[in-house]
Amino acid sequence: MFFSLLLLVSAGAQAQGAFHAADSVVMRDTLIESSMTIEHKPLRAGVELHYGWGDYYDANVPALVTGSDCNFYSTANGNDYGVRLLADIPFWGDYSEWTFQPSLFLQFHHPDFNWVEGDSSYDALSNALVPFSIRHEIAATVGEAGIGGGFSYELAKRWHATGGVNVGLLFQQSFQTSWHRVEPGLLTLYSRDTTILSGSLSNKLAISPSISFGLSYEVPLSTKLWAQPGINVSVPLGGQANDGSLQWRFGGMSYWRAVEVNATLALMFDLTPRMERVPIFVKQQVPVVILATPKEQKSPKLTASIRAVAISSTGERSDVVRMTVEEVRTRNADPILNYIFFDAGSSAFPERYVTYATPEQAVQEFQGSSERQNIKLMDLYRETLNILGDRLRKYPKTRVTLIGSTDNADDRTAGGNSDASLVALARKRAEAVRKYLIEIWKVDPARLKVEAALLPAKPSPSSTEDGRAENRRVEFRIVGDAGVEGDDSTSLRVTAPVTVTNIEHLATPDSIHLIPSVTAPIIRSSASISAQGIVLQSFGSNNSNGSEEKRMGTHRRNAEQAARFARHRLRCDGFDREPCACPFQYPARHCSCHERPAGAHRTLQPDLVRI
Repeated sequence: MFFSLLLLVSAGAQAQGAFHAADSVVMRDTLIESSMTIEHKPLRAGVELHYGWGDYYDANVPALVTGSDCNFYSTANGNDYGVRLLADIPFWGDYSEWTFQPSLFLQFHHPDFNWVEGDSSYDALSNALVPFSIRHEIAATVGEAGIGGGFSYELAKRWHATGGVNVGLLFQQSFQTSWHRVEPGLLTLYSRDTTILSGSLSNKLAISPSISFGLSYEVPLSTKLWAQPGINVSVPLGGQANDGSLQWRFGGMSYWRAVEVNATLALMFDLTPRMERVPIFVKQQVPVVILATPKEQKSPKLTASIRAVAISSTGERSDVVRMTVEEVRTRNADPILNYIFFDAGSSAFPERYVTYATPEQAVQEFQGSSERQNIKLMDLYRETLNILGDRLRKYPKTRVTLIGSTDNADDRTAGGNSDASLVALARKRAEAVRKYLIEIWKVDPARLKVEAALLPAKPSPSSTEDGRAENRRVEFRIVGDAGVEGDDSTSLRVTAPVTVTNIEHLATPDSIHLIPSVTAPIIRSSASISAQGIVLQSFGSNNSNGSEEKRMGTHRRNAEQAARFARHRLRCDGFDREPCACPFQYPARHCSCHERPAGAHRTLQPDLVRI
C-alpha cells in the first residue's frame, strides 16, 4: 500500500513538472474524517384508540334501580371504547429498554345486566296454566375521564410490554331498567317490552382506579410516524360500595366490578431524532512530497532618506530647526442678527437654530447673551432666538414688533399659489417666534406685536437662491421705553453686540515640505501623520519617483495640531527587496500669550508621525 501511494505521489508530481531529484517523500500523520451513526431513544407523543369487551360481576344493585325487591343482577357482559393522549419518555438514557408513559384518557363503559324469571298464568280459553318468562334487564352507561401513568419495556425489537395505573373520574353513571315478557300465542310467541325505570346511578362524581397490562408491536409508517397495535387488559383496584362498606368494586360509586380486554391502536410521532450522524477522525500516515527550497538570489538592499524644509509666508525655503506655535487671545464685538430665517413653505424653526423644549432647560443650558467664550460667528447667529429672549427678560419695558415675510417664489410653490396664503404663512412664522418667546422665555404677550407681509420692507433679489432664502424670514424691531423704534438706550442694549473671546494659534514656519530620496526604483511609497492616535494627514505614491517633494501642510488654522508632531518616517517598497524606513526628527515648541494666567497653560506633547 505504501509503495502504491508513493508511486502515485511521484507520478503526480512528475506529471506537473514539479518533482526534482532534490525533492523527498516523507510519511506524515493525517486525520481522515469519517462518520458514525448513533441510535437514540426518541421522545414521542401520540394518540391511542381502543375498543374492548368487559366481564362485569359481583353486582350489588339496589331496589331503587331494579324496581323490585328481587335482585339477581350479579353478572353482565358489555363493551367499552375510548381515546387516550400519551407520551413516551426515555428512561435511564439511550441504552435502557424502559420508557415512562404519562397519559390523559376518555372512555365509556356499557355493561348489560339481565336475568330471566319463569312463571305461569291461567288461560280461561284452554282452562289450563300457560307458562311465560320475563327477562329483567339493566343497561348502564358509565363515562370516565382521567390520567394514567405507566412504564413500557422493550421485550424484543419493536415488541413492548406495558403496565400502569389509571385514575379516572366517573362523570356519567346512567341506567335504564326494563322488562321483556315472552308468552305463547295462537301461532307464535308473543313478546312485550316495558321500560320501568331510567335515570342516574349516582349524582356524585366518583374516582375509579384501575391497573392495566398490555402488549404492543411497532410498525413504521414513515421516518417519524409509527403505528402501534396491541392488546390491553384492565382490572379494578377496588373502591367503596354504595352502602358505605369497603369492598373491592369498580369505582367508588359504582355497583359492580369488571375485567376489560381492549384492542388498541396508537399512532406515535417522534419528537426527537432516532438516528444521529456524528463525525469521527482517524489518524493515518500518508506520503507527502517535500519540495526542495530553491536558493534565493539576494538583491541589492533598498535604502532611503528623508529631509524637511520650511516654507515661510514669503516663499523662502530653509532647513527646519524649530517649529513655534504662538497662542493669541482676541476679544471681538459680534453683532446679533435681527432675522430668523425659515425653509421654503414652512413655519417651523430649521434644525440649525438652537431651541429649548422647556424654560428650565433654557435656564440651565443657555450660556448668556452678553459675553461668550470660543464661539464662531455662525454658531452665535443660530442662538438669535435665545439671545433675544434673554435680553427681553432682562429689559421688561421694551416691546418688539415681529414682521413675518415670504420670498414670493419658492414659498408659493410649496405652500400655496394665492397671495392670501403667502401672507398667512408669513404670519405663522411670526407667530412661531412669538410663541417661543412667550413659552420658553416668559415674555409678556402684550409686549410682542405680530405683522405679516408678502415680501420684507427691504427685500433681497429673488433671482438668486440666496436672495430668496434671505426673504423667508421674521424680522424683529425693538421699541424702547419712549415708544419709538430703536432711539433710546434700552433698545440699544437689546440689540447690542455680544462680546466673544477666542484663542487662536499661529505657527512658524507656515508649512513644511518633506523631500524623500531612494537609491533604486520603488514600487510604492506611503506616509501618514498621526497625533495621539488620530491621523492628521497622509499621502501615497504608486510610481517609481521616490524623490517627489511632499507638502505636509501646517496652516495657521491647524497650528495647534502641527505642534504635536515632530517626527517623520518614510517607508518604501522596492522590486524584490525588503521594505525600508528612515526617520527624521525636528523639535517643536509651544508659546502661550502673555494674557493667559500662570499655571493654566496647556502643554502640547510631540507625538509619533508615521510616513
